[in-house]
Amino acid sequence: MNDEIGIRNYVESHSFLKEHAKLYQSIDNAVSFIEPIEFPTIDECKVLVKEGLPLLQHEDIKSRVTEAMTKLSPQVIQSLNMKINETLERLIKWAIIDRLIPKELKSSDVWEKWLKNYCPVCGRKPVLAQLRKQMEGRARYLKCGGCSTMWRWNRLGCTYCDNEDLEKMHILEIESESEMRIDVCDECHSYIKTYNKEGDEDIYLTDWATLHFDLLAEEQNLHKVGSVLID
Repeated sequence: MNDEIGIRNYVESHSFLKEHAKLYQSIDNAVSFIEPIEFPTIDECKVLVKEGLPLLQHEDIKSRVTEAMTKLSPQVIQSLNMKINETLERLIKWAIIDRLIPKELKSSDVWEKWLKNYCPVCGRKPVLAQLRKQMEGRARYLKCGGCSTMWRWNRLGCTYCDNEDLEKMHILEIESESEMRIDVCDECHSYIKTYNKEGDEDIYLTDWATLHFDLLAEEQNLHKVGSVLID
């Protein structure tokens, strides 16, 4: 089963997601013509972020991304033929940025040594996590909700406030969805949705597709971090 069919079947079984899926698919279609801009080589990018400054915060790269966005935004907005509000404007902005960044720079293989709780490419805090099998057990990887980059992070502890006291951490689960869970920090009252399997990343590492987990967290008065709709 290919990714497109898998996502379609997933949405069919989660009917409350249909409107969200329609919106995000429309945006994906609107930006599909955009090609990545030229970035430094991977080795050069690793050197650029060595002191902790994400790639898109380097002035030369930032200016080229901004220039491309300025040229592309009107075309994307026109093709959508929708009333533009703040929410849609944010989604369009980050959809364009996502397309402008070369795919190879988003791979967790590139950022094995990053080990920070913000994205090495754009600087955003992560919105999702995944637990992957490793030789030594399981490792945690974080995903940026803006540019889709993934990178490795500490296996335990809060991804946002660096709390490592496991007595101040707990997990929320939806019984019918064993693939996902919510890792909660009782110190800063934030949470991160965590995909604890492998094979359906295109679904479970997509923020809108796990909206029902956000609703569960909201009922618990928990704070969401990393979404492009928030900051």
